[in-house]
Amino acid sequence: MKSSVRLPTLLVALVMGIAGLTPAPVRATEAAEPPPYVARHFELADLAYDDLPWTSEWPQALPGQPPLDDSGVPLFRWRDGKLYYRPGGLAISGMKHIDSYRDTGDPAQLEQALLEASKLRSIKVLRDDAWWLPFWFDYPPEGLKAPWFNAMAQGLVLSFFVRLHRMTGDETHLQAAEMVFRSFQRLGRKWAGRDRPWVAFVDDTGYLWLEHYPNARPDHVLNAHMHALIGLYEYWQHTRSAEARQLLGGSLATMRDRAGRYRREGRVSIYGLRSRTNILKYHRVHVWQLRLLGRMTGDDYFTQLGDDFASDAYGRGYVPGRPSAQRGRPPISGAPAKWRIAPYPPLLESMARAA
Repeated sequence: MKSSVRLPTLLVALVMGIAGLTPAPVRATEAAEPPPYVARHFELADLAYDDLPWTSEWPQALPGQPPLDDSGVPLFRWRDGKLYYRPGGLAISGMKHIDSYRDTGDPAQLEQALLEASKLRSIKVLRDDAWWLPFWFDYPPEGLKAPWFNAMAQGLVLSFFVRLHRMTGDETHLQAAEMVFRSFQRLGRKWAGRDRPWVAFVDDTGYLWLEHYPNARPDHVLNAHMHALIGLYEYWQHTRSAEARQLLGGSLATMRDRAGRYRREGRVSIYGLRSRTNILKYHRVHVWQLRLLGRMTGDDYFTQLGDDFASDAYGRGYVPGRPSAQRGRPPISGAPAKWRIAPYPPLLESMARAA
């Protein structure tokens, strides 16, 4: 595998993995001006790393599953038969490799995550002083023309860059996260010009939505809104940004008042409020996402709604993204003890003994 990752970055990451993750800067936690959408104050908890999504994965195989580009970065084949980079997929893959690095201490896992971060930087589109991660194929069912952008991918990429900064201490990852975060501040529709991209908008009733398909008739896709919301949470948790907390107050208020509309008692929940489709795999994601919002906010409403969804329909097996707090971390790999990374936060004493 060709690599553009510099050795010093990996060495810094190894030191950070032993000594502890990058601490959050101290910044204001509340914005001074009220936002142009319904927002509430939630007492946000500082969740542990293993309470976050994509932390219950088995160590990832290297190299990854094909198709891959010449540097080993994943591609996917669209309906037109062509290969494309999928921004959200790259972010998920990167977070899985970070988790594998924590499990095994294998520098190759972190190197793969850094390669995927480098690719995201190279494909991003800079508009309106923000980073947008593009889809370079048309999506006729929602009337979207390439390049288009969505909140779920932006939120996943935001989480990924935050975690890379936590793991390595490299400021370039925090700078990338800040540029992606700005995309959520560029509110769409009546605030936007015709050619201006957006992934967040305020509906006619004043609620803030983080949209999977930013078009003239948004579907309000539930799992996408919550994936994006979690990205905002991780950014707030790491930076204590007042602007991030304000967006969280809005996107959480939307869920507090609207998430119940997705429930179909005794049946699979709704995927999107306009399309009214229902898909079991997304229903199972809704369950852990709602329960995560309960832990994030301390609001029992979210926990109970997640439990209600689970009682309506659930099933067993692998659920993408489910935090390890939900099902326990996988066993540590067979890597030499001196390379094993303790669960977050890393334990210096155990690493010293292993060495």
